[in-house]
Formats: sequence, structure tokens, C-alpha cells
Amino acid sequence: LPKILQNGTLIFSTAAGRLGAAKIQVRAQDNGGGSFESAKKNFTITILPPSFHVGEFILTNPLILYENSGLQLFDGFANPGCLGSRLQDSTFNLTASSKFEVVVSDPLTFEKQPEIDSFGGLSLKPSTNWNGNTVISVRCISSGKNTSWFDIAVRVLPVNHAPSFLVSKAELDVPEGSSPQGPYQSLQYATNISANDLNQSVTFRVEFVEGN
Repeated sequence: LPKILQNGTLIFSTAAGRLGAAKIQVRAQDNGGGSFESAKKNFTITILPPSFHVGEFILTNPLILYENSGLQLFDGFANPGCLGSRLQDSTFNLTASSKFEVVVSDPLTFEKQPEIDSFGGLSLKPSTNWNGNTVISVRCISSGKNTSWFDIAVRVLPVNHAPSFLVSKAELDVPEGSSPQGPYQSLQYATNISANDLNQSVTFRVEFVEGN
């Protein structure tokens, strides 16, 4: 319990992990006998969450991903300490309104929008075939109090896609001696040729498998 020293100094210790208000009643008393107690005085002690900046709780910045890497899960991406007070067992006392709020600068860059759960785990999925740079902004909301926004750089690195093509015929019948003037040619035998990446060209490597 709180106590007040003879010189008027108030002393108390707070319980670990506890937030809220406590109403206190106090009287002064002397040692002269008779009516030795004063009228009671009331006051309230309110334990507030510690002040913080959300940037102190983001453990990875920038965030580097690869194109077409699918759904990404990052446990422990953010420290949930900004959502509530730490308890003795290293968990956190969270209110129903405590959460990480995430805003994306360009939502089209994500097939699954980024989310951070109450344990600090981040989940997201970049859009198919997209690579480049974007920004997600995060803030903590706890007990109705918001931090300032903190920006996290997200870099999705390109990967080299395999080229693709089609052939006009799976079986090619050529009469013997049909090319006396030079090599046989079948125009547009390979079609729909694509490098599937910008600024890349395609060549063909032909191998003999079996036959006469």
C-alpha cells in the first residue's frame, strides 16, 4: 500500500503489468490523544501505459522479399510490447482494442494485404509477377491511444522467369530429299516465343534424343 512519510513524501510501488486507477484515502494523526485524526482526504493514483514510439518495436526494416514468393509469414516481426504492459511471464496484458494498424501506400502491390497480429506476426502476399519498392505504414493502438505512424520499406526483388514457346506440330514428316537446295525450313515452327521478362532475348538449344 502507499504510505506518506512525516515530511509529506508519498511512496508506493506499482504491481508488475498492472494498469488502471486506484482510489486512496488518507488521514493525518498525531500522538497528543483526544481527537487525534484529521478529516479524511481522497486521491486517485492512475497507472498509465509507458510512452513509446512504434518504430522501436519494428524488428525488421527494410523488408526484403522475392517476386512470386507466395504467402509470407514473419513471426516476431514486431514486438507486441507497444500494445500493452509486460507481465511477469513475458506475455503482455492486451485490451480488446489493442492492435497494430497497417496502411499500404499502393494496395495493388499485394494480393494479400499486410497484417500484424497481436503477437507481432506479419503476414502478406505480393501480387503475382510484381516486383519493385513500396511502403507500409504501421502504428500501435492501445487503450485508445495511438502512436505516430512508422514507415517500413518493402522491396520485392525480381526473379528470372523461364522462357516459354509453342511448336506448330508435334510430329513433323519430311520426305527424303525434299531439300536439295539446302537445309529444310519450317517457318514459324516455334511460336508464342517469350522471355517472360523485360529486356531479355530467347535462343534455342536443340538436342538429339533418340531415333535413326
